[in-house]
Amino acid sequence: MFNAEKIISAVTRHYAAMDRCWGIALIGSRGRGLHVDRFSDIDFFICAESDLRGELVSTDWAKSIAPVILQFPLVLPNEVRVLFQGYMDSDFHFYTPEELESMHGPCQLGDYLSRGWRILYDPRGLLKGLQGRIQPQQGETREEIWSTTPPVFWFNAVLCAKYILRGDLFRAYRLSNWWLQQMLLELIEPEVPEESCRHKNIAARIPEYYPRLSYCFARLEREDMIRGLTESMDLFWEICGNKQILPPEQQKQFRSIHNDVRKMLAGDLNCLD
Repeated sequence: MFNAEKIISAVTRHYAAMDRCWGIALIGSRGRGLHVDRFSDIDFFICAESDLRGELVSTDWAKSIAPVILQFPLVLPNEVRVLFQGYMDSDFHFYTPEELESMHGPCQLGDYLSRGWRILYDPRGLLKGLQGRIQPQQGETREEIWSTTPPVFWFNAVLCAKYILRGDLFRAYRLSNWWLQQMLLELIEPEVPEESCRHKNIAARIPEYYPRLSYCFARLEREDMIRGLTESMDLFWEICGNKQILPPEQQKQFRSIHNDVRKMLAGDLNCLD
C-alpha cells in the first residue's frame, strides 16, 4: 500500500530523474506541515520545461510512479489530478522555468508560498530564487472584510430565499449550505487568511460559534431550507453584536432586508412588487 510519504518519495525520484525537470516542492497543508492527517491530499509544485509540461498534462504517466485508480488531465490549465492507490488524491501544478523567472513582487503564488512550502528537488535554485523574489498580495484587513462581506451576505440571502420560493432547491442549497456559512466564518475570523484553513478544526477554534453554525445547514427540503436560511441570518446579527463593527446606517439597511426576507419566506411577496 502506498501512503502519502511513499508517494511523495516516488514522485520526487521520478521527476528528479528527468532531464527537463528543474524543481519539485510540496505546497498546501503538507508543504506547511499544518492541519495534516490521513485524509489530507498532496499538492505538488513541479517546474518543468515547456515541452515536458505539455507531455505531462496530456498523457497517462502517473501509473509509472505508483498504482493509479484515476487520472484527470487538464482539469485546469497546466494541472493534473491523480487518485493513487489507497485513495490518495494528489494535485500536480506545473510551471515552466520561464514562468517562474518572470515572477516578481506580490502575486497569488506568493500568497500560497508565504504560508509555507517544502522544496524536495531544486538543482538550479529556481525554487529558492522564486521564494526570495515574490511576496504575498496584500490581504484584506479586518475593517475591509467587515466593509465588503456583509453586503455580499445579504445579497446572497435574498437570492437564496428567491430560489427556495421558486422551488429551485438545488441552487438554493449551494447558497444556504455553503456560501452563507463561508461568509459567516470570514466575519468570525477575519484574521485567518486562507479559505481552506478556515474550514479546518472549526469546533476547536471557535467552540462558541460551532453549534450555531451547524444549525445553519439544512436538508434539501423547502421547510428545512427556510429554517437553515433563517438560522444563518440570525447568526449574522449575533456575530455583529459581539464584534460591534457595523455603522448604524448599514445596520438599518440590513435589518430592513432581513425583515423583507422573513416576510417573503412566510408567504408575503409584496416586497417583490
